[in-house]
Amino acid sequence: MDQSIYSFTLTLLSTGAGELGFRPTQVGGTSLTFVDPVATATATPWCLAAPARFSLGVNGLAPVSVIVLDDGTPNISAEHLAADISYAINQIVALKDLIRVTIGSDNRVLLEAIDPNVVRMITVSISDPEDMAVTELGIGTSAVAGVWMTAEQEIWSTFGRLSGDANLTIDLTMAAGGVVNGSLLVTAESTRADTEAGVVANTSIADLVADINAALLAEPGLAGKILASSSGQRIVLQSIDAAVRSFTVTAAAGDPAVTELGFAASQSANAVLSLSANRAAPWYIGLSADASFEITITDGTSQAPLTRSTSPGRLLRTTAPSSRSSPT
Repeated sequence: MDQSIYSFTLTLLSTGAGELGFRPTQVGGTSLTFVDPVATATATPWCLAAPARFSLGVNGLAPVSVIVLDDGTPNISAEHLAADISYAINQIVALKDLIRVTIGSDNRVLLEAIDPNVVRMITVSISDPEDMAVTELGIGTSAVAGVWMTAEQEIWSTFGRLSGDANLTIDLTMAAGGVVNGSLLVTAESTRADTEAGVVANTSIADLVADINAALLAEPGLAGKILASSSGQRIVLQSIDAAVRSFTVTAAAGDPAVTELGFAASQSANAVLSLSANRAAPWYIGLSADASFEITITDGTSQAPLTRSTSPGRLLRTTAPSSRSSPT
């Protein structure tokens, strides 16, 4: 993973490449998935009961207000609701044609950068927890498309308890240069019952995540910069500050941070860039003609084109040298 790569653009160079399912030009960049699924267990699924208001900012700029309104035509699918959200975003001059909106199979709204200059995007709902952005679009109270990492292993206790204190060192690489160092201590005591102190024992990974976030807030170097969440039974750490370009977590091999929280002894979080085709590739796993496309990588200082092509029934092969290699 190259930390200097902010985005990449794929451009089709042949008719055969269209059979792979990509659009003529696509950008692979930062993306953000809303916290909760869209509320569909209503009398009118995919329709908002009232306007949804949230703020959206890109590249660390001040967020601007977005209002998703009822266009007067009842929505009958996820695509219709996604189109309403996209329309609302594109009414903002500063955001026009920067972001694509889709709704995944899990019914969560996904915002994807479609402009290679978008390095980060941040969404923040208004403070009203009853707003449609929270209750129906599932945006949560705040969300950041920052760099993130998922622990390599599931947590040791399904109840979210620790047998000993977990100690992590978290080093943040900042956009302006320099590194911010922080020490994270999640105590075993915070995860277990203490009747005298009024502490209730954890019963789930959600309780453990809450303990980790409390510990993050207690560390000045990490407060407001890193947030914990979960994916299944694994802990996820994500930057919530647009100034954080990447971060590294380290811990002693036998520490509960490794043996019970599931992190590797050393693990890095970098920008996760991805690009998906907008339709399926041929079901017969072959092409009727050669497919050629160009990938242009955008980093902090330059662009390095890399052309790759396929022949019917063969794997991708590099057809032009490049100063930057790509992972295979």
